[in-house]
Amino acid sequence: LFGYPRVENRNGDTIDFRKRKALELLTWLSINRDRPLRSAARTAMWESNISDSSFATVVSDMRRGLSELCRHIPPREWAPPTFTDKILLNDVVVTDVELLVSAWKQFENDRSRFSDVVHELSRIRDIPFAGTNYCWPDIDGSTTRFVMIGANIARESAYWAYDNKEWSCVTIAVTAGLRLIPGDEALLDLQRLVLQASRGGLD
Repeated sequence: LFGYPRVENRNGDTIDFRKRKALELLTWLSINRDRPLRSAARTAMWESNISDSSFATVVSDMRRGLSELCRHIPPREWAPPTFTDKILLNDVVVTDVELLVSAWKQFENDRSRFSDVVHELSRIRDIPFAGTNYCWPDIDGSTTRFVMIGANIARESAYWAYDNKEWSCVTIAVTAGLRLIPGDEALLDLQRLVLQASRGGLD
């Protein structure tokens, strides 16, 4: 979600959906697990009413694409038929926001896990949903929420790395944070400190 939405497996393989709405539906479902309703998705994603058959086609393409990416899971298991308003997304789908938050929580309990946080920060490409024409992330506050989550973790990570003289990690964290909030004064100040330290020779 940090950048234009991209779907990839653990090996880094990606998939392109035939229908753009299939990617948008997957994106919406991945962050609305507390209210996974067909009616809510349709209201969020379409300005006008969409027929049941058209929506079913989008769901089918979403299943097909995910199944091609992870062939050990049958298409229907990605979003099993419920015959109700619910549309449940398979739990194996996880967002980069969730991975970043999980890595940070593990680091808080075990300081040796900092490399996991840095790895997730290095994957931040841009602000959430960059390059899309999705309207709902701004309406429901998802964009702002994810920006703040990513920026706060980047900022805290940068400070910790600086205090522990993990200079390359400082750079990764600062870069990630500035991709989300380009004018973040705390990160810019930290960036200047690292540059000054590098001129004087890093310990």
